[in-house]
Amino acid sequence: MNLTILLVLLAFECSVCLCDYWADRAKLIEDEHSQILGSSITLTPKEEVVNKKLIKIKSDEYDKGFNNVLNFLPSQHFFKTKAQVESSEVFKFIQKVPKGADLHAHDSAIVSDQFLFNLTYRSNLYACFQNGSLRLRFFSTPNLSCNWTLLATLRQADPSINDLIRSRITLVVDNPETRYRTEREIWAAFLNVLDLVTPVITYRPVFEDYFYRALEELYEDNVIYMELRGLLPQVYELNGTVYDGVDVAGLYVNVLKKFKQDYPDFVGAKFIYTPLRSADNVTAWKYVETLKALKKRYPDFVIGFDLAGEEERGFPLKNFIPQLTNIQGSLVKIIYDKRL
Repeated sequence: MNLTILLVLLAFECSVCLCDYWADRAKLIEDEHSQILGSSITLTPKEEVVNKKLIKIKSDEYDKGFNNVLNFLPSQHFFKTKAQVESSEVFKFIQKVPKGADLHAHDSAIVSDQFLFNLTYRSNLYACFQNGSLRLRFFSTPNLSCNWTLLATLRQADPSINDLIRSRITLVVDNPETRYRTEREIWAAFLNVLDLVTPVITYRPVFEDYFYRALEELYEDNVIYMELRGLLPQVYELNGTVYDGVDVAGLYVNVLKKFKQDYPDFVGAKFIYTPLRSADNVTAWKYVETLKALKKRYPDFVIGFDLAGEEERGFPLKNFIPQLTNIQGSLVKIIYDKRL
């Protein structure tokens, strides 16, 4: 075959291949775009303007990341970049945009750490050290379970206790990669945080302010609905009064009612009863009775059931099939996880 003819044929075949490639590529991109969440939504002219602005600032952040990976915040540990994320243009933009709902919030982790720290300045808060751990609790007169001292007195004697408290109410550390090398270490640190803050946030006046502030922080981020998972811990008064689970749900309802009066455009909140999964059979049946009582008293507020805690150390859901089956008829929905 003449060499010139061969080259022409090869060039033609390559051009056909390239045409097929670019056509297939365009079709693939088009198919992917059609499957993106919201792809079927037609934006109004004003929404198009807003969308283009968001895409512009997102692209600018991507470009900075491509030029220098240290500028790409998602590539680094969140503890180290949280402040930068919150000051980024993309975050500020998203913060202003209506977002609808927070569908997975847990009762003991729903306010900012600064608000949590500010709670430690409340009157009648006592502190003590037991087995090397800091403990906090409100008292009118402290009991003898520990060498309790007013936290205000400790602060006067040693202001550095504030640094200790700040470090104990959050998982944030300077060296997360070495401090939390395994999931078990993270869980242990998390449980230590809960041990410290739970007696603080379960004092009834604080409990109510805590939930109100949680709703307020959501509202400030343009979130107008929440589904809250909660243990319904024992909430106490200085006079020794202790509220049971159903009464604690009532405290939530009352605070929510007040918040909706203060912010009429807030849609509301619902509650998912979420006790610990590390429960024996007898305790699991108590969960069933509590849930039925909750659903009877607050049918419009209580909407689901879940189990909380470290899944690897808890029992699988198959252990609770009789209880879950019994619950099912009493609920609008039951929250199942995938661990069977």
